[in-house]
Amino acid sequence: MAIEQQSAKEWDAIRTSTRSATDDVNVRGIGFRRLQVIVCPSFEDSRAWEVRQLEDEWWLYESDVVQSRPTIQLVGYNLISMDWEVLASFFKRIVSLSIPVSPDLSGGGGLDGKVIQLAVFGDLYSEWRFQWWSQSPTHWKPLIDLANEMIESFSAASKFNI
Repeated sequence: MAIEQQSAKEWDAIRTSTRSATDDVNVRGIGFRRLQVIVCPSFEDSRAWEVRQLEDEWWLYESDVVQSRPTIQLVGYNLISMDWEVLASFFKRIVSLSIPVSPDLSGGGGLDGKVIQLAVFGDLYSEWRFQWWSQSPTHWKPLIDLANEMIESFSAASKFNI
């Protein structure tokens, strides 16, 4: 009973406390964070999703973006119903990509649009994060296409349209 009460308090804290997008949540039985997708449009609500793995099970969680600059801050951590195999497939597909890691050096700029972040997490603190604006780097196209597919799937699952 005490463990269940402690777990409930931890979940309440996760769902109500503001945290940096780079901070992982930690509660008993939540598994490992594997993917994070954050979408911050200029004139619409922003959203963040995380895919977690617990053994052979995969779970999708959704958070609100309460601050997008200078660093992204999130609040909430709600479980979204989505097929485990689809979530596992997204992770497997993204870690099999090979793309140049150079950023966009086109010299362009912009004011309005959408900023997207995609992060992938492995074991032993290995991770990487890409960020781009609406005019995405062309050499990242396979990554961008997969990120857009995830955003579409996650939005539909959460009934939140971006």
